[in-house]
Amino acid sequence: MHPNAILYEIQQLYNVSDGLDWIAKQRPLASEALITIAGSVRRTAALLEVLVAMKHFEKTGCPRYRMVRHFEDFN
Repeated sequence: MHPNAILYEIQQLYNVSDGLDWIAKQRPLASEALITIAGSVRRTAALLEVLVAMKHFEKTGCPRYRMVRHFEDFN
């Protein structure tokens, strides 16, 4: 699969995570579970993004790679 296609799917995972966070704010009874799931999806997206970056470096030797999100977004 082409790296841009994977990056698109990674962005979709981030969008799902953001959506779950938004729903969690609207549904207090389910918020804890939804926040947990959103965090898991977000971490999965970040891991996939790192793997794509590593593969890019392996193929090109170029350390520069545009990440979908910055790690500061996770705080």
